[in-house]
Amino acid sequence: MKEVFDRKSKVLLVTTPPRFGKTINLNTVREYVELQECDDHNFFEGTNIWEYDSYKSHFRKYIVIYISFDGAPTNFKTASSCLQSAVERAYLDHKCLVNSEKLSDSSKLRITRWLNCEVKEEDDIKNGIFHLKTDLKTHHGVDTKFVILVDEFDQVVSNSMFCLEENELEEIMKTRDSILQIIKHDAQDIFFSLLTGVTDITSVTGSLLNNDERYSLLANDHFFTFYGLMENEFENLLQRNPVNDDFYRQMKILYNGYERNGKKLFNTWCVIKALHQNVLEDFFSSHSLITGIIPLIRDLNMDNYMKKIVSEIPIACTDLLNCHIVVE
Repeated sequence: MKEVFDRKSKVLLVTTPPRFGKTINLNTVREYVELQECDDHNFFEGTNIWEYDSYKSHFRKYIVIYISFDGAPTNFKTASSCLQSAVERAYLDHKCLVNSEKLSDSSKLRITRWLNCEVKEEDDIKNGIFHLKTDLKTHHGVDTKFVILVDEFDQVVSNSMFCLEENELEEIMKTRDSILQIIKHDAQDIFFSLLTGVTDITSVTGSLLNNDERYSLLANDHFFTFYGLMENEFENLLQRNPVNDDFYRQMKILYNGYERNGKKLFNTWCVIKALHQNVLEDFFSSHSLITGIIPLIRDLNMDNYMKKIVSEIPIACTDLLNCHIVVE
């Protein structure tokens, strides 16, 4: 959180490999900054962030809009449904607005339609978060600042790239980017926006992010130690949860696939699951993005895209559309 609070950029995109703690970190940030009636800070007492008085001023001070684009679409309809569901969940987080005495009847009716999953029109989906932010501002007061948290920034797009037609994939990217325009609109109202994902898939309608707002886990030092398990954390976890020597060696082979400046990084989710269930799985070979790409590896035309994905280089929409042509 200190790294986020100290950034000059109001918008940050942090890309990490799958299952390295993106959602956990976002939820921790949310728990710290989200405006709540209860001012209980026991959860953070004893943590590093609580030792700095300057950061205590951010504790439960902001209206949080949380958007998650998770989902596994199989066609255009299900991909659109993933986007619609992302907006519906954001409204559900603020369902108390239907009882607000500060909102008009028309605003309450719109909120009720979202809560009842009755909104189907594309334009309403594209503008749903914008209207939610407007209603929240009216309800809480114009001086209240926002924090925008976006989980799985890329998932609905990356999971659609092998099952949609070219024009359909482009439309899904346009709708996603329209929803995310909130991070740039009325920026003076937003303390910061934090987006996370696996791949940096750039906007089809023009970049939502500047280069200095993008941080790749494997290409930058800023956030490397805040995701996954560092080697000392891995060893401490194994001391508390002993395993036999062969199991230990296999875990180190399977789950320490990342290194930067001599520091090794282990996959949090895989390590914890292995210890809890006493089962070793090669997670990355079964991840949806990887399995979608495996059939294309033999095609020399895909070499450039593979290098970008492995190196966490931003992928332009034209790359995705060209990739789709290769699949066809």
